[in-house]
Amino acid sequence: MFFVIVFGAYGLVNLYIGIRGWQSFPHGSPARWYYLVAFLLISLSFIAGRFLERVSLSLSNYILVWIGSFWLAAMVYFFFALLLVDILRIINHFLPFFPAVITENYAKAKQVAALSITGLVAIVVIAGYINAMATKIQTVDLTIPKSANGRKDITIALVSDLHLGTIVWRWRCDYLADRIAELRPDLILLAGD
Repeated sequence: MFFVIVFGAYGLVNLYIGIRGWQSFPHGSPARWYYLVAFLLISLSFIAGRFLERVSLSLSNYILVWIGSFWLAAMVYFFFALLLVDILRIINHFLPFFPAVITENYAKAKQVAALSITGLVAIVVIAGYINAMATKIQTVDLTIPKSANGRKDITIALVSDLHLGTIVWRWRCDYLADRIAELRPDLILLAGD
């Protein structure tokens, strides 16, 4: 039942994004078909890669999962951006507030909106990836009115948001392990994902 719900939600969100993207292209445009093929490949890449991993490990499976991992992040932003656009369209239907430049050239407005949303989502996902790769060490001094087996100080390394998986490569894990070792912690805690 769990997988039915997860795959159902994944499918519905992708269907919504896919249809809204399809609608942004002019009727009869051959670009619609290129979009459809690209969208299907990208949106199915994570699931296909994970299923194919069960058969054998290969570079193609790795690439599929890698692309799909980025799509999962992009999918969330696309969904909420498109939902916001649709809510604004519904409000505009009952209480018109869109400027004439949008209402008089609706086809062009759809294309501009699609390109703007796609660009914004790409920037956010790339920035998120760069941020995830940028290690930040923050020192926090805590005073606790107790001692631990006579010790006055204890160093704890709390590591969060590792995002371990396909897009975090082995060298990255080695780098993080070295950075943690430099701190010489008495205790290492792993929080988050």
